[in-house]
Amino acid sequence: NLKGYDYIFYNFFDPIAAAVLYNDPNKGLQMEKLLHKLDSKTFLMPSTKFTNLQHDKCKYYKYLSDSGIPIAPTHCLSKKEWPKDNDSKLAVCKRLVSLFKKEKWNRVFVKPVMGTSGTDADELEDPKDTSELLSVISDLFKKKYPKIVFQKFIAKFAIHPNPEIKMYYVGDSYVYSVVMDDRQASASLKQEGGTYTIKDSTLVQVKKLGAKVIKAIKPLFNGQLLLTRIDVGCCVKGKHFVNEIEYAPGFYTSFINGDKKFMIDSLIGDQMLKIIGSK
Repeated sequence: NLKGYDYIFYNFFDPIAAAVLYNDPNKGLQMEKLLHKLDSKTFLMPSTKFTNLQHDKCKYYKYLSDSGIPIAPTHCLSKKEWPKDNDSKLAVCKRLVSLFKKEKWNRVFVKPVMGTSGTDADELEDPKDTSELLSVISDLFKKKYPKIVFQKFIAKFAIHPNPEIKMYYVGDSYVYSVVMDDRQASASLKQEGGTYTIKDSTLVQVKKLGAKVIKAIKPLFNGQLLLTRIDVGCCVKGKHFVNEIEYAPGFYTSFINGDKKFMIDSLIGDQMLKIIGSK
């Protein structure tokens, strides 16, 4: 029962985590409904205005693109658009295959809405194979995912020397990054006391991109942000792009050296007090 609380910060367990924990996307949708039922007297962080967008990758990729923020080329399919009879399903798959061909998507990555941490996400073996596509879509919708995201596979993404860079922000302020590539699971940046080296110019570029994302999403929070992780990769049209935005992220603090690994805990606590004090 969430009623009766003045403030609820759910940056540490969100509806998507609930869906994964119980292996049922409906559990995430149930948590969303509970949050939506709360009256305006309860302050929610993040706001449902933001989570309505963030929980639906199709919506937030469009929002980012409309805000001038680079993303991987994307198309979506909702369960409502998925017919019941096999002939019509096959026709949908043929249209998608034609689209992949027209836009020169030689490799296609598929991920479900309400999935996280790579759950049920994978690359199509052959984007021209309608039978494979039919099987993949059918399996994901059987698992009760509401929508499926199709993205052009970015060949250099998370491949050394172009790691995925996960940037952590508390409020509007950048705190640290963790990187991942095909050579190692996770590492912190050498510029921040870690072991992984990227060019200083790259760090400057991705921080500018991160600041642009924070500016774009801040209005959805009524000006109040607690915790945001912005995951970026290389490259679309020669520029880094946003792969994901998380508000209830894993922290990877085991890769941070010394007492700095506890820094984000303290910053989050201070920001929570700041948010409460402003109300």
